[in-house]
Amino acid sequence: MGKRLAYALLTLGATAAGQFCLRCLTQAQGTFARFARGTWISAVDESGIAHEALLYVPRDVAPAAQLALVFSYHAFGSTPELHEMLSGVSKLADREGFAVLMPRGAKAPYPMVGFAFNAGGCCPTVQPGPDHSAAVPALLAAAQAALQPLVVDADRIFVLGMSNGAMMAARAAASHPALFAAAATVSGVLLSAPPRACQSATTNNNNTHNNNTHTHNNSNSNNKDSNSNNSNNNKDNNKSPPQVPMLHFHGLHDPIVPHTGRGPRAGWFPHSKLPSVDEYVRDWVREQGGEMLESPLKSYAQGDVECAGHASGINVTVCTVASGGHTWQGGPLCCGKPGYVFGCSRHIDATEEIWTFFQAQGKVRPHALEQGFGHHMLASLFEQEVGHMHLSKNLATCWRACLNKRSATCI
Repeated sequence: MGKRLAYALLTLGATAAGQFCLRCLTQAQGTFARFARGTWISAVDESGIAHEALLYVPRDVAPAAQLALVFSYHAFGSTPELHEMLSGVSKLADREGFAVLMPRGAKAPYPMVGFAFNAGGCCPTVQPGPDHSAAVPALLAAAQAALQPLVVDADRIFVLGMSNGAMMAARAAASHPALFAAAATVSGVLLSAPPRACQSATTNNNNTHNNNTHTHNNSNSNNKDSNSNNSNNNKDNNKSPPQVPMLHFHGLHDPIVPHTGRGPRAGWFPHSKLPSVDEYVRDWVREQGGEMLESPLKSYAQGDVECAGHASGINVTVCTVASGGHTWQGGPLCCGKPGYVFGCSRHIDATEEIWTFFQAQGKVRPHALEQGFGHHMLASLFEQEVGHMHLSKNLATCWRACLNKRSATCI
């Protein structure tokens, strides 16, 4: 009787899963076909470790065009291709004319499981493992080389991610504030980040940010520069790093990365706390030099979705999905039953809202141009081969210094 019951339950589960997958895959029909135009690229970081990413370029792009570039990180156990099916970013790229760089994480040591990123506390399958954050400059340079004669617009480089990829996107933005004009995270929070003192060793700040309306109508103010030191060669080194505006999506029914957070747990987060969304937002605002608002400014309300700005001095907007689970809201595979683990709402399209948010956050970074990240200067970052760059070395030195002094914060 027990075996029959188990078999019946297994059959029922497989049937339900099959119906769910068939319905979702039908909705996503044609997504994989777009990857015939994608290109796999490889980059070597400062430590000599190779990293791979899928670079997607819109079909109809004018020669010598300056493209916005979006780093897009997949979830745990996933792949760049599956992440694209979930988000539909390449379809938007075709329409809006930007390039998408989808890094691939380290192989997870489980059968039939894809890849994962070392996001500073998640996930144990890649810890200790490659420093995926340190690979960002090398991947950027490799993408620029592959895009030639097209050029990456240094003022429009963005980063997004889902779940473990969201943790990775937040970590990349926190580690490389001079590169990213804005970040967006879905169903994932920042587990740890380099201290601002460490970041300021390699980046300066001399910019303002302008916000538009829609889901992100929060106003920003100019960043305050710290006092300059007496060195003629490094007089700007003690200025605060550039701010990175953030848009975050989270479902209240997410059991994997709960909205309310949780403490260390054997397996997934054995050594680090999983912050709540409120803690994530508060820490991000503080680290970016902004101030939390006593009452968030609501900017979007439709069905079970509400978005609000949470800070002054920097745009940090959170979209909460009351019936949402652990998924990409409004995407091509948005077919999970509301209120369940993959509950999805059609009242907002995360991909569309993220791009609208990104478009409002373009910024000018003179210090970044001086480092070689100008509109027409990205290719000059190479010394002899991809990954051996001054900026990458500076960041690696910075991280080592931070690890020696504040290991609990940096790891």
